[in-house]
Parts: sequence; structure tokens; C-alpha cells
Amino acid sequence: MRLLSCALLLALATACTPEAPLTDFERGEVDLTPAEAYEMAAETWGVPMEILQAVAYAQTGMQSIRGEIEFDGKPALNGMMGLREDIADEAAELAGHEPLAARTQFLENIDAAAAWLSREADLQDIDRDDLGAWAPVVIAYAGITTEEAAATFVWDEIYGALERGIDLEGNAVIQVSARPHFREPDTRASGGDRSYAVWRPSPNKSSRPSGAGGDPSMVIIHTCEGGYSGCWGWLSNPQAGASAHYVVNSTGSEVTQLVREAEKAWHIAARYDCSLNSSTDCWRNGASSNNFTIGIEHAGYGSQSSWNSGLLAKSAQLVCDITDDHDIPRDRYHIVGHGQLQPYNRTDPGRNWPWTSYIADVQARCGGGSSSSGGSTGGSTGGSTGGSTGGSTGGSTGGSSGGELIIDSNNNANVPNTAYIEASSNWTSSANVSGYYNTGYFWRKAGSTSDAAAFRFNLQSAGCYEVSAWWSAASDRSPAAPFLMTNSQGAQIGRVDVDQRTKGGRWNSLGAYDFTSGWNAVQLSRWTSSGVVIADAVKVTPSTACTGSGSTGTPSQTVPALSVTIDSNNANNDVQAAEFEAGSTWTVASATAGFYGSDYAWRETGPSSDLASFWFYADHAATVTIDGRWTAGSNRASAAPFLVYNAEEQLLGTVRVDQTRNHATWVNLGTFDVTEGWNRVALSRWTTEGSVVVADAVRVSEVR
Repeated sequence: MRLLSCALLLALATACTPEAPLTDFERGEVDLTPAEAYEMAAETWGVPMEILQAVAYAQTGMQSIRGEIEFDGKPALNGMMGLREDIADEAAELAGHEPLAARTQFLENIDAAAAWLSREADLQDIDRDDLGAWAPVVIAYAGITTEEAAATFVWDEIYGALERGIDLEGNAVIQVSARPHFREPDTRASGGDRSYAVWRPSPNKSSRPSGAGGDPSMVIIHTCEGGYSGCWGWLSNPQAGASAHYVVNSTGSEVTQLVREAEKAWHIAARYDCSLNSSTDCWRNGASSNNFTIGIEHAGYGSQSSWNSGLLAKSAQLVCDITDDHDIPRDRYHIVGHGQLQPYNRTDPGRNWPWTSYIADVQARCGGGSSSSGGSTGGSTGGSTGGSTGGSTGGSTGGSSGGELIIDSNNNANVPNTAYIEASSNWTSSANVSGYYNTGYFWRKAGSTSDAAAFRFNLQSAGCYEVSAWWSAASDRSPAAPFLMTNSQGAQIGRVDVDQRTKGGRWNSLGAYDFTSGWNAVQLSRWTSSGVVIADAVKVTPSTACTGSGSTGTPSQTVPALSVTIDSNNANNDVQAAEFEAGSTWTVASATAGFYGSDYAWRETGPSSDLASFWFYADHAATVTIDGRWTAGSNRASAAPFLVYNAEEQLLGTVRVDQTRNHATWVNLGTFDVTEGWNRVALSRWTTEGSVVVADAVRVSEVR
């Protein structure tokens, strides 16, 4: 039942027609924050705001995600509310939204989820004013069918979280106590390989082969594409036909073991191919990867923007213990991602898993170094830095005499008399969002005063220095965090506003400046329009890029034009700039000649989105032309919908193309303004014109 008041409708300039479909959330008509969207949906549908936010926190950590299928038979989840694919259309219809918008836009996603929860509350005839009565409703929403998993979900992840308090940076603490109307979970049992893991045995297992072919030799990192209880609950269900050895919850406070390490869990559907792993252990080629691997699932999604530091720390400890017991080298050739070994239909743990710092933490917990007693066949590759221990350490390699100097937010890591951070008590220290440098960072909510956090450094002599900053990125960060460069006389010599929602866990150049001898500073102000600003670390490096003696410090940088081609086969993509992402429902084929690269992907048309996404990284905002390519045929869709999104997941436009024509040629899809970060062009199967849509390649070129 729609409960939105006429007063609220009028306030939003919407027609006061009780049963008319909502138009408030259509893009461009209102500009609401997620908190306002929860409040509005709660009033509209009569669902307590605490329930809405607890469900979002349990399902996605309140991050807007693009769910993928991790386990066959378990539907993907969508958006901030983790809206299940199998109920998304129904929820969209109940709320009066387009099905695609209910999956991909956070306002519509929250509203559609609230509409579904409201309808389910009516079906179960609960007392809406009793917070505990909503327990069976949220279980139905999550789709958890295993009773014990359902119990832990509502007691620990929903009502337990509410009682502990849901505290996200920049948002009010949500804290309330209520007793769920559902049985309590059973007593946690031990009995597996790790004393700190809860033993919840799965029937989905088998024996490893005898000999070296069955010895645990690698660890595979997975993401559940969902929450913790739903993950281990599904993997302990005999109908799942899948399992893993371990599941780590979203904060690292609990680990479940499902299969003993000596046995084979069914966690990867791929035969080993050493060409996907830098030619490591090629003698295993053709063998099931389950034979010799240990699989660890992590609550969360490959598409999420950041990872909880507690999850990363607990996972690193678990991997240290596993590699120590089985003499597995601790490097990126023996600790690998699911998507690395099964790239045709899996991408987890995703591009934001902090591989460099994660491996470093595993090594540190095992006493340092990449080798166990078995040695290593390769070193660390790729990945971003930051995470549970930050990846790098603070301090200076050259001090004030002219070398590189790092100023950390932790003064214990700074060189005395050379570098320190200065921040008022209004700044809060945190390690909540992964990707930070060293041990953590300071954050402060944006406002109309400066209250700057100052990274101060002492130079023995004047000179030109490049300034770089490090932060942990997340969706609540400021899109325009102001960094101010000042010399030892207190004169401002430069300012750069940065988008801290992107480029987390790495050094980002702020330009080159002429600093004077003495105590200079790089100051992060909170005086900006929205979000929270992150003061993590600053690096100054000797440079020749200044504009000359007496320079005012204007950055001197030439930004290369954006140009990238994204193939449907990730083996042909530069992982730093391009990635193709599609679920297992898309089929890889090469039957029709004329494809770009080595093959293409296709999917039957139908009334659901199931996007195939061509991701590309833009290191600066730009106006670009976008071209698509496909193999044409008579069975192709004549109105295949390509959707273009910027790095903030705002839909820039939808272009429908006729894939029965323009075979094996680049076809222009239009000109768009993309933003700094990971943008994407997505092909949807949602069309009624034709039998299949084809995802082959996309080309992006900057217009200058």
C-alpha cells in the first residue's frame, strides 16, 4: 500500500494521485542523498527506515553494486539494497519504476526494495510497528532458505548490527535494540582445521587425487556476490552443488569452514591453464583447479569500491596459516583470484581487491618474505596498494636534504624534525575503508570552515617538488576535496581539488611547485560542498617540472588523450585501463567470423537486463566518442541497447543499434562526457527485436 503523504508529494512537485506510479526518482527530477532516499521510501511504503538501512548494510555494506552470479542457481543482486535478480522486475512494477532503473539507480533501487518489503509484510500480516516482526520479511527478501543461515542473518547481520550501531563515515549513527521474531542461532561449533573458524560442514565435497596432483598448492580468493550468512547457507545446501573451504564475513569478525583442507571443495569450474598464471606449474594443465586449491569466499562483491580492513586482515591471517601448513609460496602466482583462473565468466574478487598490500600482509603475518619452506616460483604482480596494513610504510627515504619525503597521517611513522601532520580534534582517525596508506587516515565531514589537516615538511633548501596525495576512495567521499600548497612564508602557491571517490589506494599527483627552505605544507581543507575529505598521506619528490625561478607553483603536466579499446576477451585488455564483465549466462563464441580479437560474447534477448559491461579507466574527465563493434547476422537484435555510464554510475545515454547490419565494423554510438575513474558501456539483452545480442568490442577516443 502506498503511504506517501500528499504534503511530501507536493513538496517534491509530484502529482498527488494515490496510486499513480512514482516519478520523483526519475533522473534529473530530484536530487536526493541516500539517507533522504531511505527516509522517503520508508514513509512511502510504511517500512521502518531502520529495517531498510540494516538490510542495505547487511546485503551490500551500503555500496551500490552490480551483482554477478558466483554460484549457479543463486540469483545475482543489484544496487545498494542488494535487490535479487529474481524479484527485481516484480519490485520495480510494485514501485512504478523501469526494471533497469530499479537495478542500477540507487534512488529507484531503494524505493523498489521498500515496495517489495511492504508487499511481503502484507502477505505475512505482520505488525509493522513492531521492529522485531520484520525478521521473516527480511529473510524472504534475502532469499535465504537454510534455517540456521536465516537465523544468523537476522540475529547477527540485521538486528545485531542495529544494536551495535551502523556507523558509516559522514552519516548519523543508526542504533536501536529489538528482538527478532525468529529462533536464535545454534551454538557455534568448532572442529575444523582452524580454531577461530565456525565448523558448518557442507556435503558438497569429494576426495582430492592422490600424489602431488592433489596436494594443496594454491589459494583462490572469491567473493560471495552477496552477504555472509546467505553465502555459507547456500554452500552448505546439497542443492547448491558448490562449496568452498572457508567464508569470511564482511568485517572479519567470523569465519566459517565448510570443507576440510584435506578434501576437495567445489569452488571453481575451470581446468587449470598455466598461461593464465604467468606459466606457473604448467604440468598441472588440464587438471581440475579444485584438485589442488583451497577456496576462500568473502562476503561482498567484485564490483564494490572498497573492502573492510577487518575482512582483509582476517583473510590475510587465514591465508598465512594455510600457506604455512601446506608449504605454499606466498606470492601472486599461488594466491590468485577466481576470475584469473576462470576468466570466461568470473571476475571476482574484482578490480578493487588490494592485491599488493594484501600479499604483503600475508607475508608479514608469516614472518616476512614470499616463500614458505617450499619456495616461490614468482613474485608479486599488479593490484592496488593500501588495505589492512596499508601496503607501504611511512617515513622518508631522503629527509629534508632533497630526496623523496613522505608525510603520513600517523606521526609515529614520520621522521622527527622533518615531517608531521597537524589536525584538530574535529578530525577522526579511522581504518574503516581499505586502500589507506600505512595504518589508517583522518576524515572530516565537508563544511563551510577550513579546519585544514596540514601535512608539514621541513626543507633544508628551496627547490621544485612534485606533490602527490594518497587516500582511500569510497562513494561518500568528496568530489572536490581541496588541497592547498603553502611555502614556508605561509603563502599559498597552489590549489588542486580532487575527487576522492576514485583513485584510492595509490599516489595521485597534485602537480609540481617551487617550495622555499623551512617548514612548507600541503593542507587538506574541509571547505567544500559535500561528502567527507580524507587526510591520509602526502609525498613530495624532487622535480624539474616547475615553470622556472619565481614560479607560483602552477602544476606543469601534459595529460595524454584518452584512447582505449575494450575487447570481450580480457586476455586482450590492459587490466589497468580496460575490463570486460559479463555473467555466466553470456556465451563465448567464435562461430561467426569478423569478430574483434579472438571471440565475442552473446546472450538471448529477453525481459531482464543482465548487462555485459565494457569498463574503461579515465585518468581525467573528458569528452569522448564511443564506437561499438559486433558480428552481424539475421538472428541479431535490431534494437540492441547500449547504455553509457560515467564513473559515478550516472546513465549518460542509451543507444539502440541494429546488429543485423554493419558487420565487423566500428559503429559510432555518440559523444559523451565521461568522468575520472572507471566508466562503462553496457550492452543489455532487454529487447524484443531479434533473438540474440552480441558483445564484441568497444572503442573510446577523446575529442580534443
